[in-house]
Amino acid sequence: MGEAAVTSPLVHALFNVTAIPIQVNQGLGAQQRFGFGKLWASLKLCAMVGRALMKEKPAALYLTANISGLAFWRDLVLAELARAAGVKRIYHLHMKGLAGHYQRSGIWRAAYRRMFDGAEVIHLSERLYGDVAPVVPRERFHVVANGIDITPPQVSERKARVPTVLFLSNLYESKGPLDLLKASRQVLERGIAHNLVFAGAAPEAAVKEKILAAGPSVNWVGPVKGAHKAALLAEADVFVFPSWYHFECQPLAVIEAMAAGKAIIASDEAAIPDLIQDGETGLLVRGKAVDEIADALSLLLEQPNLRTSLGAAAASYYRQHYTQEQFERRLAATLWSLCTPAMAQTEQQAA
Repeated sequence: MGEAAVTSPLVHALFNVTAIPIQVNQGLGAQQRFGFGKLWASLKLCAMVGRALMKEKPAALYLTANISGLAFWRDLVLAELARAAGVKRIYHLHMKGLAGHYQRSGIWRAAYRRMFDGAEVIHLSERLYGDVAPVVPRERFHVVANGIDITPPQVSERKARVPTVLFLSNLYESKGPLDLLKASRQVLERGIAHNLVFAGAAPEAAVKEKILAAGPSVNWVGPVKGAHKAALLAEADVFVFPSWYHFECQPLAVIEAMAAGKAIIASDEAAIPDLIQDGETGLLVRGKAVDEIADALSLLLEQPNLRTSLGAAAASYYRQHYTQEQFERRLAATLWSLCTPAMAQTEQQAA
C-alpha cells in the first residue's frame, strides 16, 4: 500500500512528491533479523532522506513507519532528521503490536514516546487506535482504510465436483493454516467432502511439512501472484483466513477474496471485522478456535446458496468501500488536511 500511496495520480496532482524508496524486507519475519547489509542500506537511506529534508524543506515527511525490529530504529532516525529540519511527520502504519512492545521495557517506552511525539498518525481502522493510544493523542489519529484494484476472476461454468477451500497467505503458524487443517479434518470426519488448497510462501518449515503430509485432499501450490492467484480465487468455493498473527491489521488477502466474490471465513482479529460483517459479508470466528472454523466451514460447504449470497455481498461491499480509487481519495483528503497548515507556514517563512 505504500507504493500505491506515493504513485497515486491524485496525490501527485495535489502535492509535489519526492519519493525515496525503502527496500522491502523479504517475508514478514525478516524485519526482526539483523544483517550488516540491512544496516548499511539503512544508513544510506538516512543520508538520502537527511539531504532531501535540508535541501527541499518539504511540508511533511510521509513515512510508512515500522514498530519493531531494526526497521523501527531506522525510522526513529528518519523521524529525528525531520524533527531537526522542522518538518511535520506523518506516519502511515500497516501493522499493530505497539502496545505490547510499549509494555515490554522502559527502552521501548522511551523510544515510542520520542518517535510519536508531535507526529500525525494514519492507521487502517478505528479499531486499531487502542494499540497506539499510549503515545498518540486521539486528535492526531486518522483513519485511511486499505483499497486495491483487482479484476474479478472469470468463473467458468462448473460441473458437479468436490468444493475447494482456499487459504492464501504466508504459511506462518499464526496466520492459521494449521488451525484450518485441523478444522478440515473435523469436517471430513463429518462426511463433508472438500479439497483444501494452501497458497503462499512457506517460511516456517514445520508448517509446510504438516501440510505436505496431510493427504491427497490437501495441496500446497507455493507463492502465487497475477493470473495464477486470480485462477485460484476463481476456482475456490470458500476462502478461509483464520489468522491470529500479532501484527495483523487489515489483510489485503481478505479484500482480494471479497473482490472475487468468495464466501469468506475469517478471524475477528484487528480490523478484519471492518471487512467481514458476521453473517452478512462472511463468517467470523475467533483466532485458534478450530471447532468454530470447522462449524463455519461445514455450514458453507453444505449450503451452496449461502456461499453465493455471502460472496455477492462481499463483492458489493468491496466495490463500495475498498477499491484503490477510494483508498487514494481517502489518503489524499487526509494528507491535504494535515499538510496545508504546514504548507502555509513554510510559505510564510520563505516570504
